[in-house]
Amino acid sequence: MTIQNAINKIEKILGDRLSTRFSIRQQHGTNETYFPEILPDAVAFVNSTEEVSNIAFICNEEECPIVAWGTGTSLEGNALAHRGGISINMMNMNKF
Repeated sequence: MTIQNAINKIEKILGDRLSTRFSIRQQHGTNETYFPEILPDAVAFVNSTEEVSNIAFICNEEECPIVAWGTGTSLEGNALAHRGGISINMMNMNKF
């Protein structure tokens, strides 16, 4: 059970919508607080609740932390991946 196992499984679901690129991880690891940068291991760009559910199942199975990412404006540092893991970016979930 590892974060890398979770990344490998999630990549099969999302393809190129799962990013491990440094620049993308850095965008999801900065904040407006005094906390230093804390980068996630990967960023998942989800389109549906089904994808979120599948990712949550995999991460639970692999004991991989999950961080929800909305707009990234939190002033409390709660969107930082303090234990690594997957940041789930929900910007594409804009349907009512």
